[in-house]
Amino acid sequence: MKQQILIIQPLMPALSEMLHRDYQCHRLYEQPDAAAWLKQHGQTIRAVATRGDVGLAAEVMAALPALEVITVFGVGTDAIDLAAARDRGITVTVTADILTDDVADLALALMLSVSRQIVAQDAFLRAGEWANRPPVLGSKLSGKRVGILGLGRIGSAIARRCAAFDMHVGYCNSRQSDEPGWQRFGDLHQLALFSDVLVLAVPGDARNYKVVDREVLNALGSQGVLITSRAGR
Repeated sequence: MKQQILIIQPLMPALSEMLHRDYQCHRLYEQPDAAAWLKQHGQTIRAVATRGDVGLAAEVMAALPALEVITVFGVGTDAIDLAAARDRGITVTVTADILTDDVADLALALMLSVSRQIVAQDAFLRAGEWANRPPVLGSKLSGKRVGILGLGRIGSAIARRCAAFDMHVGYCNSRQSDEPGWQRFGDLHQLALFSDVLVLAVPGDARNYKVVDREVLNALGSQGVLITSRAGR
């Protein structure tokens, strides 16, 4: 008999097909009354498949007494009560490093889009404004200062890409980086004062709730750019 898996939200088609081939899968998102379904069938579920941006609601976890593993397709665990999972001996897994390069690439794409005004310039061209007036010039990334909060896998990947663009890299992290030339700051306010572009590469959990406040934004300045770069929620 195949093991029972609960799928919280739609997954990539190929992934969903693989799971349905090897396990007996139930799609919670298709149930008109999720609470009633969980009350009737929750005791048979041993594993949950979810996404990093969705996680697993506390009431759903509580309705699954036989739950052994929560598999997250992504790296975000912000929407999962990890303490409750630990107390119950539930293993929580993520697809670490799978999206690191993609998220770092997107962070650079956002920086380039803002500095070169790609979205505004595209709208300018499509509206035919080029025939009436010249475009507003953008600016280059080279030589600018990027500050990165969090120098884990994603933060480090972003920093390496910025260094390749001849940007000056600063960071705020619990550990010192071995990369030569990268400047470490003691807190986010100091990092913001340094930065032309400030990148957040930290989990969106309670530790970082409202980490960017008015003082940080004032330190970044009216010409500064703030980018949130994460793989999960």
